[in-house]
Amino acid sequence: MYSGWRGAVNGIGENIGLIGFVLSPWPESQDVATVARHKFGACVILNRYINRIKIKTRSTDPRMALAADLKTKVIEQYQQHKTDSGSPEVQVAILSQRILQLTEHFKTHKKDHHSRRGLLSMVARRRRLLDYLKSRTPERYKALIQSLGIRR
Repeated sequence: MYSGWRGAVNGIGENIGLIGFVLSPWPESQDVATVARHKFGACVILNRYINRIKIKTRSTDPRMALAADLKTKVIEQYQQHKTDSGSPEVQVAILSQRILQLTEHFKTHKKDHHSRRGLLSMVARRRRLLDYLKSRTPERYKALIQSLGIRR
């Protein structure tokens, strides 16, 4: 049981206003929004029952990690043989896709400095792989940067 003043919350999670005293237990069969709307006139939700509402504060953004089908397409396009999934060309192509996605992410989330650090490490890893490829086989290096459109 609880008595006191609390801010009421509707089913979506918006603040409605102040409430009066509530001394009855919460009905188990009904959801929070229904009880607040019908039984208490859309103005009562107890603090301990607010935790029942599952409000997603973060969006599950599938663009942050490379989607499996996109990754498979990139691997098929840049693989050297049928079972190749780790050659420098494939690794550089996957990193390039992730770098492009993060670049788009930063256009809307300018203050996301934690992800920016990850972007810089990806760019450095791609740079090392490109340097390795350039020192071993310059013709494969030139073909790769031309197909990816990387300025060098």
